[in-house]
Amino acid sequence: MKILIFEYLCGGGFSQQPLPPSLATEGRLMLHALLADFAALPEHEIIIMQDWRESSKALPAKVSVVWVSAQQQAMNVFQQILPSCDAVWLIAPETANVLFDFAQQVEKSGKLALSSPSSAIAKTADKWLTFQLLSAQGIATVATQCLMDYDGSFTGATVVKSRDGVGCENSWFFATAQALAVQFSQIKQPDNAIIQPYLVGEALSLSVLFKKGIGHLLCVNRQKIQLENQQFRLLACEVNCQATAPYQALVKQIAAALPDLYGYVGIDLIQQDKKLWVLEINPRLTSSYAGIAPALGINVAAAVLGQGTEQLQATSNQVVKVTLAQDRENDV
Repeated sequence: MKILIFEYLCGGGFSQQPLPPSLATEGRLMLHALLADFAALPEHEIIIMQDWRESSKALPAKVSVVWVSAQQQAMNVFQQILPSCDAVWLIAPETANVLFDFAQQVEKSGKLALSSPSSAIAKTADKWLTFQLLSAQGIATVATQCLMDYDGSFTGATVVKSRDGVGCENSWFFATAQALAVQFSQIKQPDNAIIQPYLVGEALSLSVLFKKGIGHLLCVNRQKIQLENQQFRLLACEVNCQATAPYQALVKQIAAALPDLYGYVGIDLIQQDKKLWVLEINPRLTSSYAGIAPALGINVAAAVLGQGTEQLQATSNQVVKVTLAQDRENDV
């Protein structure tokens, strides 16, 4: 098959504006990890889009590159390439419906999608909708209110974040209700924000493969998050840091609640003792993906392409650290 792998940040999504450094770093990590998986599958022809400021030096030799200039828009280039491809793997942010819009283009084209469909993206890209859906299914999730409708019922520290934000993007910590009131003006687009109580616990993520209402948990990952100037930064992920058994029941619940999730999905959690609270569901590759092959010896791309369940049998078992940003003081 001819497969288009489209990573939005480095693939031209910011061709006409500055590249956000931290998000671009994560984008490169995910893209290069996925390309390494496909390098072991030479029967497929791989094509990628690249921003005009990116370098092709670190790319596998057999990968074809379509460059996106400063005068071009990624969606237009994507639409031009799409007819010549058999399948598409999307890696894009949920913000401003970016992932949803590209997924719809793939669906309209009739090409094979190797990531979640727009129906699943619509439910998980909006953190308010995700909270409502999971709560209705009895899945423990962090209490959430729309910021503009907040009734002041959360005691102690709170977190305010965009409904469709990615990772720690535009995510604010407020130690008290008074701090929130005084600094409310710092929040970007408050009408598109949610507020949650700040839960003290271990920040974890799950790397899961979904298909037709069934979830296969690949590994549990620990997230190192830093609080800096009241905003959160993801510094690193420790991939495959814990045994998966205690988390299987939660994955089964989420698979049943969202049967249209497909392919690789990341689930962010807070663990307090043995209690698990779902923070968000990411219907796409996450930064932890970059550590799965070295940690477990699993080729996730082969598994998604359906090349046998043996692809999900780990051939190694080690913890792998994926570093995303420089460590600083004030770790959470």
